[in-house]
Amino acid sequence: MNKKLKVMIVQESNEYTLHCAKFLENFGFDVVTVTKDGSKVTEHIKINTPDVVLMDAFMPRLDALGVLEQLNAENLSKKPAVAL
Repeated sequence: MNKKLKVMIVQESNEYTLHCAKFLENFGFDVVTVTKDGSKVTEHIKINTPDVVLMDAFMPRLDALGVLEQLNAENLSKKPAVAL
């Protein structure tokens, strides 16, 4: 049984995000999309446990460094790889 890698895409543009999600899904990835908001990203990472997170460095409420700091402070069983 092959496990699909779960990718979380954080983006502001819905059209672009949906295009990227569809592209990755065609290659067998499980894709979750999240609105560009650092606080929401942190919560969705805890809920969805993605393998990879693609996000912008600058986001409302909490930037990417803040998200990484919060994830490091959490005692998560699995931390995702992050690409900015």
